[in-house]
Formats: sequence, structure tokens, C-alpha cells
Amino acid sequence: DSPANNQDGISVFSSDVIKEINDKLIASRAIFQDQNIRVTLHTQKDDANTGNNPIDISQNFTNISPNTQEIWALVENNDLTEVSCEGLEKVGELYVEPRPVAYPVTIERQCDGSQGDDSQDGLYTFDTSSVIDQLLTDPATGIKQDESVLTITYFNEDGSEIPSSDFSPNFLTTSQTITIRVEIDPSYPDIVNPDGLCYDETSLEFVVDDTPEAYPVTVEPKCDGEDGYDDNDGFNEFDTSNITATLLG
Repeated sequence: DSPANNQDGISVFSSDVIKEINDKLIASRAIFQDQNIRVTLHTQKDDANTGNNPIDISQNFTNISPNTQEIWALVENNDLTEVSCEGLEKVGELYVEPRPVAYPVTIERQCDGSQGDDSQDGLYTFDTSSVIDQLLTDPATGIKQDESVLTITYFNEDGSEIPSSDFSPNFLTTSQTITIRVEIDPSYPDIVNPDGLCYDETSLEFVVDDTPEAYPVTVEPKCDGEDGYDDNDGFNEFDTSNITATLLG
């Protein structure tokens, strides 16, 4: 179901899915391949019984029954004088899996070196212990999704996967925006979803701000009165013209 945060059990299926049901039905019996045989698919048994509201198999299909959708087939024999029913049967069932929600996640930017390490390496160890709670909790209701049916995967900005053990509770990184994917276990484990597990993704930006370095500054000592003024007042003139350049390296 999509989008993840507005789920109603309704989804759009590719026309290929409906065509596959139709083609398999026709191939299931030799008589169905006769040129006089007409096959129509329907969303309800009553429609199939009357031939009303056939599904257009050339178009993508939106289910009308939330979560599960029965597909019924009407097979008719159209000869020159009459139309006879050759079969009426449920030939398929479509399933709409719920999609997990990856809620927006943020983390405070940090200054390089503020943990007492090398202040010029661009790295910082972020506290990520609260990320999962942010990721899975609806900010409007405070309700957290069931973590036991979810798989959470992290990806660096270059697309490489981050092992979970390297991400939480602390994550050492440079400035980058990572991707977090949340996948949910299938509701119908015996049904294979050709697109894989349903998932949602969000991004998380880590910012390591550069920290300026202040280099040591020394000024030559002076003797009181060396400036030509009163030599007993404790004051003297110092040349500070190079202090800024020395301070910044």
C-alpha cells in the first residue's frame, strides 16, 4: 500500500498481473482457446454471473475491496445462434500488504573535536540510541510500530550498507546524509510478492562542523619604562600586529 503514511488497503496493480491471470486461465483448458470462447474477468461473483463490469485487462487495475481482492472469471461460448456459459469461477486473489512507515528523523549537528579527539579529522561519534524510536513512532499519536515484525537497514551516502552494530547506539561518521529503510514481514507468508518486502525509506543528515584552531601566541616581555615613559607605572607598549596571524596559524 502506498503512500506509507496514508494506507487504506487500496493499491494499483500492473496490467501485467491481470493479463497473467487471464492468460493462465485460457491456457488451462484447450476448449478455452477456441475462437468462439470469450473470457472476462470481474471483481465480484454477481458481476461475473451477469457479465457486467468486466475488468479492462489492458489497463492497470485498482482493487475495490481493501487488502484482498477476489478475481472472478466468466467463460462464454459464442456460436452463431446462442451464447452459453462454459464456466464461472474465482480464478485469483490479489493481496495488498501493509507498508511500514519511516517517520522523519533528525540528529543535532556537532563540532569536530568537541569530544576531545583530533579536531581536524572531520569525524564525530554521534549518539544514535534514540533514532529507532523517532523512526518508528508516529509523532502525531505517539504510537510506535511493532519492531518485532520490522527489519531496519542503514545505507551510507555512497549506497554501501552500514552494519546495525556499527550504527547504534553510537555512529562514527563524517558529514553525510544516510538512508534508512524499514521493511515489514509479509502478512501472507505463503504468498510471494514479486516486488519483495514492502518498505518505506527516510533520510538522516549528520553534520560535523569544522572547528577552528587557536595556535599558541607569545609576546616578548618588556621592561617597565622601555617604551620611554614612566618606568615605575607597570605599563608598557607591546607590538600586537602579528597576534592574529600567529593565532590562526
